[in-house]
Amino acid sequence: MSYSNLAETILDYALAEAKRTQSVNVLPVHLLAGIRGWNSKKFDEIFPNTLTKIKDALAAVPSESAKPKGPDEAADKYLSQISNAADAWHVVETLLALDAVVNSRPSNSQEAAKEGAGDGGSDAPAHPEVALSRISLDAALGKRIAAILSLSEQEVIETIAHDIAYVAFSVSGAYASQDAALLQAAVDIALPESALSNERSTLMNQLAKVGNEEAGALARAYALGLVGVASFAASLDEQVTEKEVASIDELRMSLREELAQIQHSLGISPKSNFDKIFGDVIGLETVKKELRQRIDYFTVVKRRSERGLSTAGHSMHMAFLGNPGTGKTTVARLFAKVLNEMNFLQSEKIVEVDRSGLVGEFVGHTEKKTNDVVNSALGGVLFIDEAYGLVDGYETQKGFGEEAIDVLVKRMEDERNQLMVVVAGYAEPMRKFLDSNEGLKSRIPLQIVFPDYSANELVEVAKRFANIDGFHMDDSCVIKFQAIASQIVETKSYANARDIRNMYERTVRNQFTRIAAMGELATTREMVTLVDLDVAELDHDVSRTKQIGFR
Repeated sequence: MSYSNLAETILDYALAEAKRTQSVNVLPVHLLAGIRGWNSKKFDEIFPNTLTKIKDALAAVPSESAKPKGPDEAADKYLSQISNAADAWHVVETLLALDAVVNSRPSNSQEAAKEGAGDGGSDAPAHPEVALSRISLDAALGKRIAAILSLSEQEVIETIAHDIAYVAFSVSGAYASQDAALLQAAVDIALPESALSNERSTLMNQLAKVGNEEAGALARAYALGLVGVASFAASLDEQVTEKEVASIDELRMSLREELAQIQHSLGISPKSNFDKIFGDVIGLETVKKELRQRIDYFTVVKRRSERGLSTAGHSMHMAFLGNPGTGKTTVARLFAKVLNEMNFLQSEKIVEVDRSGLVGEFVGHTEKKTNDVVNSALGGVLFIDEAYGLVDGYETQKGFGEEAIDVLVKRMEDERNQLMVVVAGYAEPMRKFLDSNEGLKSRIPLQIVFPDYSANELVEVAKRFANIDGFHMDDSCVIKFQAIASQIVETKSYANARDIRNMYERTVRNQFTRIAAMGELATTREMVTLVDLDVAELDHDVSRTKQIGFR
């Protein structure tokens, strides 16, 4: 069966719970725990006082196998119903109505432990970040590490097992056989019966010292896996203390400093996903700076939420203000890719529209048309070019454009966790557009101004086009383009990549004509080289035909 992205995410959580409780199948109770794991804050707001019942039911699941085969018939039925957040909460309501799911009784020892713990207190605060969950340290990771270090797989897995035992003991102060069994089921690695080592291995250091990107990624994955082990160990008795939380934070700091020191000694400056994706973007330094800060904001908000800390509501929606051809659509596409790779968006797709794509032709058509466009963009980016075109300007009644705005405002709020709306256009009309509607203004917290290109940046854009197409611009060609770029900047109301692209394409056509005249005697080098003779003079009537994006 093919599930929605949301259902697949919930299934991953449910499989982890099934593995932890050693159930042969994903049962409805695992699905319930999975939905809570997908959005614990929202779950607890809608269904208060349910968490204890879920834990009791999970504790009562009979042990059958440490490797779940997949959803059973009941769980499969409910998974197939999940396509969006509203469906997920409806599934929860149905599951909670099943007595068998949430009314299982725990063992006497579990009851005693809960009575001893009470409802909380200064020594047992609630820490949502530490919970019984999937741990990324497993045999598969061990196999990848062994391959890159040229070590035996068995040797690496044994080292990982000892590190797991060491971290678990360091955090919880205990390594009882029953706890070790739960931990072993979570990591799917045979663990030692006791934590004998008094220090971590040098496995992470060995990875970091390899000095390539893959080894660095594995080193970071190993560090995060150890933090996962620490969180798991602290959660085993369901009484996470401030001391245990402090111990986990101490481990985080130690791992972070260790990685930083190794990278510094090797002269490595690891690139973020953002820098890798935006590395080839010419100019736009202020734009890139603001987008980096936005990524940092999203990242910290997510981490705060995962650790049970208060977070203000956040929105991914933005306004891009600038002249045509300054890269607004291109940047939106690249930013969607960044958000997808960092799991803030489900996909990197971008749906591009203007007024005509949202406004209907008759009464009642606009709402459906706008909703259909929003639905097509869910999980990615909806890019609305010249968004101010939606304002009809009627004084006594709303036109179809304002109707589309009303639909957008509501959907931007409802879907803010799975959709980024980017409204774009000339700076001043866009500011007036946002000021005209309080709903829009409150839902679009960030306005990014795209500057016009300088002459030097325009030349770099031309070089980039040539490089992508397999051409080389010789010095005479570069000098000619520099003069044209300066002319564009001085004589036009604004400078953009579209003008320089037009000039580049005319240059390539001229080069083809020149090479064709040489016949078969043209050299290979001549065929891929652009010279000053190929560059035409600037046409002062360069077309301003509206396009979305410049490349």
